[in-house]
Amino acid sequence: MAPIILGGSTYWKRGPQSRYAAFFDIDWHAPPYRSRGRILVLVLGRPYAEELEAGHIELRYDDTEGSFSAWYHEHRFPIAPECYGAILRTAVAFAAARTTSTGSRLQELAAVHSAQSHGRDAMPNVKSELAAVAGAGAIIHQGLAAYRVAAGQPGPIRKLHLLLERQHYRLAWWRLAATEINYRRFFDISSLAGLVPENAAAFGAMHQAVQRMIARGEIQGLRLDHIDGLRDPVAYCRALLRLVNPEPAVDGRHLYVVVEKILADGERLRNFQGSPERLVMNVSMRFRACCSKSVDKVHLTAFGGSPVQMSAPSMPF
Repeated sequence: MAPIILGGSTYWKRGPQSRYAAFFDIDWHAPPYRSRGRILVLVLGRPYAEELEAGHIELRYDDTEGSFSAWYHEHRFPIAPECYGAILRTAVAFAAARTTSTGSRLQELAAVHSAQSHGRDAMPNVKSELAAVAGAGAIIHQGLAAYRVAAGQPGPIRKLHLLLERQHYRLAWWRLAATEINYRRFFDISSLAGLVPENAAAFGAMHQAVQRMIARGEIQGLRLDHIDGLRDPVAYCRALLRLVNPEPAVDGRHLYVVVEKILADGERLRNFQGSPERLVMNVSMRFRACCSKSVDKVHLTAFGGSPVQMSAPSMPF
């Protein structure tokens, strides 16, 4: 397992109000030239204005879910529920359906969901109510043409842009990562956001699957990847050991934990200091070339102990 990263875009749709916001290492503070902080989503192949004007960003409606999303090729981004009212009013008006029974019902929902505060639990209600309206899909799909970009029509571009500006994320050109990214990521992979295991709720959620497998007796040990990306790797390992090896030990056995780290040339593996009765092995692999998979050396270090080297010919794998 890699305890530092998780693909995060689905967890950010409520922004700082999301129950998962504190799980990620995100700077939600807005820069001086923006009204509020938003997570930067670096997926666009060209600058935002170019992709928007080209019609590559689309607003779509899912009849089954009752949900609105912005799509960029295969990437889907949820629209915040507080925006549903404005979208419904625009769609009903554009489809000339205000006087129909379905159109009237959609306008009622628009009024309700424009006036009420949308907390964490509001989204399921908005979506389920919308999906239950008979004939809503036909009107909405027709009406979303108001947001569909077409050559020589600035109106749809402006509508879609203003809608996207109200989201808790900002779609951006991938090259802006070097200057504007506002969250910790895994190397330069923007889709993998850094987790914060120092947060107790985040730590518990991150290890639910591990705890279930331990309870069922399905695993005998763990291998951790890239823990040097954590704020405090040693503290994380100690917390993990307390989690996977509670006292008294189950059936008198302890799980082992292996920590992997790729060393740069000349870098030495730092020993972890801790309780000697809990065994942690630090495994480091040094590669001959940047993209080579051939292992040159493997260092095995007992928790708080001395390193042991194994050369490639003698390795059992």
